[in-house]
Amino acid sequence: CCARTTNTSFRRLSFLSLAGWLTMSHLFYQYNGTHSQAPSSRAVDVVQKRLRCCGVQNYTDWLKTASASWHLLAEKTRVPGSCCKEKYSVCRGELHQLEQLFQEGCLRKLEDQLDFAMLYLFCCCIVLIFSFYEKLYGGLLYA
Repeated sequence: CCARTTNTSFRRLSFLSLAGWLTMSHLFYQYNGTHSQAPSSRAVDVVQKRLRCCGVQNYTDWLKTASASWHLLAEKTRVPGSCCKEKYSVCRGELHQLEQLFQEGCLRKLEDQLDFAMLYLFCCCIVLIFSFYEKLYGGLLYA
């Protein structure tokens, strides 16, 4: 059961990575400002703040969203405020102040969390298998 689940899960990782990239790219493309009430914009802001990341691959993804007008209203090229590190209270997402921004992309961070969850699931399965084996065969595992 656990081996089959783990094997199936590992086979799906590449599919999930592609699906995750497509989904995140779509959400980021629809983004229309940090103060927007649109669910997709709020989701992007939450992900970037919680994972301490910016963009799908990295912060430069925001420069590629040419059809989105939210960042064109500013005098300087910028990224969303949710890309700002917490310790910079006056950060406005301006690209000439990269030290104030998270530069790593969110997709890699989400993949890392998924990898950790898969490893945790695998370890739990191993513990369950050994526990079941020990109950079934009366502790002969260590003999």
